[in-house]
Amino acid sequence: MGTLTLIRTRRYARLMSELPTPVRSMTLAEIQADHEQVYNLLEQGGAVRVYTDEDHFLGVLTHDPALRDAADIGMLVQNGHIPPLDELERMADRGEIPSFGS
Repeated sequence: MGTLTLIRTRRYARLMSELPTPVRSMTLAEIQADHEQVYNLLEQGGAVRVYTDEDHFLGVLTHDPALRDAADIGMLVQNGHIPPLDELERMADRGEIPSFGS
């Protein structure tokens, strides 16, 4: 079983706004078609926002562990596996779940 880390809304927004450059948004099909470019981008320290071919956000490819963690949370919320971050924050404030991060 994996570990769930709650990143509060402001921190998540800040992490996503601080993606390393260069950054590109690509679908899975685009990544498969041009994986050499993706590897080069990641080697330069950049990041790729990954979407399904139906425009569902999957996460971020990057070497930065903080951004990988934040992207994992975004993917869980986007796909409906966990409540939106604002609701998780309210649940943590009410003591319904443990609070992580700040």
